[in-house]
Amino acid sequence: MEKQIESYYQEIAQLIIDMIPEEWAEVRFYAQEDHDGWKIFFFHYLSASSDEWTKDIDIRDVIKVPQDEFMEKYNELSFCISDFRKDYAEAFGEPWMSFQMTFYASGKFNIDFYYDKNPFDTFLTRLAWQYEHFGTIPEDSFYKETLNEYLEEKAQGKRYPFLEPLKEE
Repeated sequence: MEKQIESYYQEIAQLIIDMIPEEWAEVRFYAQEDHDGWKIFFFHYLSASSDEWTKDIDIRDVIKVPQDEFMEKYNELSFCISDFRKDYAEAFGEPWMSFQMTFYASGKFNIDFYYDKNPFDTFLTRLAWQYEHFGTIPEDSFYKETLNEYLEEKAQGKRYPFLEPLKEE
């Protein structure tokens, strides 16, 4: 069963790579699914030809990948994540609530699993993750106010490891 779990790492990475329309150097991925099947996932990739990070949601809009092509791959990734969570729970006795994976064009990767429920909604989770990984502070006042909820908790000493960047090994 452990080999099957490890094969999911490769499958998830390959599904993401298939969505990226250019050469890339690094990908940072976040996925979360709870006991009710509620799920979010997203990724950013670093272009191999620049120092620019691109969000998954910008691929079809900025880089002009056809929406139906992108959504087909996105849906495949969604099903793969659910299967992975189910098989992970069977193998290890407890399902993850979220995980992060960073992988590189060189083939190296890091992955980390989290078992506590995320106290944030999907919107704040994505904003906080982007802040932690890229220092992104939204320009829009509503988004900035939403991110401030997270920053206030963090200022009180609360830690949310599931949002922090993975350490390079």
